[in-house]
Amino acid sequence: MPTVVAGVDTHLDTFTVAVCDANGRCIDNATFSNDTVGFTEAARFADQLAVSVWAIEGTGTYGRCLTDHVTDTGGVVVEVPPRRTAKARRRTGGSKSDVIDATACARACLETPLGVVTHNTEIEAIRVLVQWRQSLVDTQTQTICRIKARIRELDPPTAAHLRIESQQAWRRLTDYQPDTTTPHTTAIRDLIQYEATTGLARHIQIRTIERRIANQMPTHGQALIDTIYGIGAISAAIIITHVGDITRFRSEAAFAMWAAAAPLDASSGRHEHHRHNRGGDRQIDRALETAIRTQLAHHQPAADYIKRRRSSGNTNRQAFRALKRHLARKTYRTLKQHTH
Repeated sequence: MPTVVAGVDTHLDTFTVAVCDANGRCIDNATFSNDTVGFTEAARFADQLAVSVWAIEGTGTYGRCLTDHVTDTGGVVVEVPPRRTAKARRRTGGSKSDVIDATACARACLETPLGVVTHNTEIEAIRVLVQWRQSLVDTQTQTICRIKARIRELDPPTAAHLRIESQQAWRRLTDYQPDTTTPHTTAIRDLIQYEATTGLARHIQIRTIERRIANQMPTHGQALIDTIYGIGAISAAIIITHVGDITRFRSEAAFAMWAAAAPLDASSGRHEHHRHNRGGDRQIDRALETAIRTQLAHHQPAADYIKRRRSSGNTNRQAFRALKRHLARKTYRTLKQHTH
């Protein structure tokens, strides 16, 4: 466990450093400009207090350049998930400020081992592409909802059964014509044609990014796709960008706990019970769950596994959790085997 930790709360223009000792007591704090001058001053400030580890929230965004500066000069940086700082903040009354957030980052590092950050250009490129795609997908979903809402004003049955999932469906909507011509229907027609035109371009861009992700997939990501049924290029990209260096996990059990795939014991007296782990990485949890649902729909071994668990007395929910735990174990071993 580190003796002295520098917790860092990053922002666009500035970042705040709070240095804590092994007991979580804040020794000192300071705010610096988020530029090369600030990085140098912060490094000098940390050296004076014998900081051994930097715990930074946002190492891939506002804290990216600071992280690179620290690691390039031989320092150690760990990534602090926002949920960890929120948890640490709640224990101190829930107040919020830059100093409080930075202190929470340091205390989160002292309480729980966190992953050491080592920026890999190949993985960082995948991370940017995944986030770019997700942003476009979110916007596309909003566009589809708006189009359906407008069509519902004129033809509710058509809107209820409308599926806009293919490039052909988007092209049809670019020529949308209502049955009647009134100022109201004309306005809706123009809006839908505009939304469909932008939606078609966005659809093409999303598919382009997906192909780019697949083409740039590193070896261990491709191994996930080839080894585990139900994990495609996007799920593999999410997993490898969130996991980073798989060797930071001391065991597959530690990985499963981090990935929210290890059910938590909630037994009481004679009643044995486990519940879903809500404290893990939500993106990894979603990727694993997507893979499981794909397996259950198209992969017989997964259905057989559920059947065996049900025959042994598990409920559907318990069997599903056991399958997710099994998938987490397989994911860990695959990444470990193909990481050099």
